Amino acid sequence: MAITKINTQDLKPSTVDGEFLGTVGDKVLWQTLSNSVPALNFGETNEKWTGRRDYTVESRIDPITGQQEYPKIYHRWFSWGFLPSAQAITKPHGVPSISTMVTVDGVARIPGSFTISLPFGAPGTTLPISITADSTNIILTTGNNRTTYVGWIRLEYTCTDR
Repeated sequence: MAITKINTQDLKPSTVDGEFLGTVGDKVLWQTLSNSVPALNFGETNEKWTGRRDYTVESRIDPITGQQEYPKIYHRWFSWGFLPSAQAITKPHGVPSISTMVTVDGVARIPGSFTISLPFGAPGTTLPISITADSTNIILTTGNNRTTYVGWIRLEYTCTDR
């Protein structure tokens, strides 16, 4: 999907607290102008079960069924917005009760151009893009200016309460 510029005058003033960047589908992209970093709540925030289970840990009693089973692996996509320029940015993901972080990956695109997978580190690349996550935050680090790329991050995880 291409980024489409719209007139910011059409937006309610309370919805714009930063620099307007455009839209992707029905999602409005903007960048905050403050030093605080908002939670990642832009794109698809619905948690979905992948249909897989984590067999690398001991089985447990499911809190809903009461039966012994391996934990379900869930995933959630986050729209990161434009990537940073040669720095690490930390944003809270807001996923409650994470037990194990299984996978952290994603994609980055130059709108109207090509796509790279994240993390990125092609052979001979000395300036990679890395992503890490823990039970609270996602950290995206770029080795040089990557501000022309728009990123989406996918977390796969198990939870202690589901």
